[in-house]
Amino acid sequence: MMRLRTHLSRARWFAGLVLLCLAGLIGARPALAHPEIVRTEPPPDARLATAPAVVRMTFNEPLEALSTLALYDSQGHQVASGGGRDPGDPTRLTLTLPSLAPGIYTVVWTAAGSDGHVVRGNFAFTILGPPSAGTEPTPGATPAPAPTALLEGTPASVPADPGFPLAQSAVRWALFLGASGAVGAWVFWRWALLPACGPNPAPERLVRRWRRWQQGLLALVILGSPLLLALFVRESLGRLDAPGLSAGLQTRQGLLLITRMGLAAALLALLTAARDGAAIRRLTPGALVLGAGLLLTYTLAGHAGASTRPFVPVMLSWMHLATTSVWVGGLWCFVLCLPALRSTTGPSGTFLTLFGRFSRLALLSVPVLVLTGSGLAFHELPSLLALWLSPYGQALSVKLLLFGGMLALGAFHLLLVRPRIGRADGAPWVEQFRRSLPAEASLAVLVLGAVGVLTSLAPPTAAELLARVAPPARPTAIIVPTVTPGPTRTPVPSRPFDQTLPAGDLLVRLTVSPASLGENQFRVEVRDGANQPVAVQLVRLRFAMREMDMGETILEARPDGEGSVTLSGSPLSMVGNWQISVLVRRAGLADTTVVFEVPVGE
Repeated sequence: MMRLRTHLSRARWFAGLVLLCLAGLIGARPALAHPEIVRTEPPPDARLATAPAVVRMTFNEPLEALSTLALYDSQGHQVASGGGRDPGDPTRLTLTLPSLAPGIYTVVWTAAGSDGHVVRGNFAFTILGPPSAGTEPTPGATPAPAPTALLEGTPASVPADPGFPLAQSAVRWALFLGASGAVGAWVFWRWALLPACGPNPAPERLVRRWRRWQQGLLALVILGSPLLLALFVRESLGRLDAPGLSAGLQTRQGLLLITRMGLAAALLALLTAARDGAAIRRLTPGALVLGAGLLLTYTLAGHAGASTRPFVPVMLSWMHLATTSVWVGGLWCFVLCLPALRSTTGPSGTFLTLFGRFSRLALLSVPVLVLTGSGLAFHELPSLLALWLSPYGQALSVKLLLFGGMLALGAFHLLLVRPRIGRADGAPWVEQFRRSLPAEASLAVLVLGAVGVLTSLAPPTAAELLARVAPPARPTAIIVPTVTPGPTRTPVPSRPFDQTLPAGDLLVRLTVSPASLGENQFRVEVRDGANQPVAVQLVRLRFAMREMDMGETILEARPDGEGSVTLSGSPLSMVGNWQISVLVRRAGLADTTVVFEVPVGE
């Protein structure tokens, strides 16, 4: 008994200290949903009379130390590297440049946000004048035609669609499964199963099964946390090595993941003393404090923790996750108990009492989930249109549909099964319940899968949503690259590009002139099978370099009434083969995309 009290006392002190530290992180620094560019020096597409000495990028929130900045010339050679977060201003990235010869240069950047989201991009600028006197020009730079006046670039503002974060979503799914199931298991045992057993001790078989279940769930948290950190480091730096992991451990995400592992390990240690129902009852308060801290690490590491004023969203998110754990974790434990509660003579009193007590827990969870979920959606979504116009909103819509399925099955169990299951002729309903309860538990697993996707995606901003609904008439650009070094390009001759390709029921013609480095004119014509112009709502061009994964640039605009559009810009900043994907949007029809391979010469 003395040893048990010592375990409980230590667990409470440890949990209290951790919660105090986590509470400090709530207001540690303001942040937004994900890093966004406020200003770049030089501006995108700038044409400079003299070479700059430094590149600076300012963002709307402080960045993590994993953020990087590098410069490449038009041949794909890395001219300058080692840029990163400014020690004097965490919202700024800086890169000191060597002497640069006239030519086109591409700045490639990576911004790691405090919520674990990594935003990548690039922009190009042109140097028209000679390098500084007394220094050697940068080798490999390609001269560009020199206008007579200095022109200023236009900042990029149209967002590019990121790829689906499959690996991160899967790891986060496992982490949510582990934490929600572990916390919910303690609540289910203390307030559902033990009262259902009454004065009788809990069956030893159930205790063993419950402890093994808990150990498996906590193992997911302990093993998944360093894996998520590794993915964060790899996505930020483009590599995974000891220095990168060391830097990752010093970020906000790294500290929260370490804390999460410590809390999960403490819960795992607490299980060693939970060998019977009485011990579980006494250990539950300490376990719930540890569990509250464990769930708080998820909230602080997510979108709510990266808010400008984080207190209210963090509390809403924590309540939402804690209530989810009560329902979902209890549901899984109920399924776990079904074989041990099976009776050949009909449902036992323990089974009926357990059914009633868990139904009350689930019933109390529903309004809390609805209210907190609505509050979070109001905080994170700029408009209801985001539910189907953004990847984040689409993932949220899937989660809501799955949650609706859980509600339907829960209502079926509460309103139809429960009143009939205790009758003399209720045996068929008992069997029905044994089949339908695992179905509800499976839906809960899928709901947490949707949560894993949600936390791996950044919520859309109002500007991004507006760009999807009403794209600007004048094309603008933004780039979202994955930075990997590529081989040197073999120079190819510059010649205009003109090609027509079929795309479903359409014919799409793309002309690029002069199809060389720097400023180009892009014209897209959309016609039907009879060679007649087609009315379209939007034309979007997405540019990607084939020889070097340096990101994507987007140009988009509304076409004229003849089904054609002409855009100008400088997304072709390196010699080599470019892939230009042309998206055509028509009213009431699915988007059509066709891909062109365009060689770009000097």
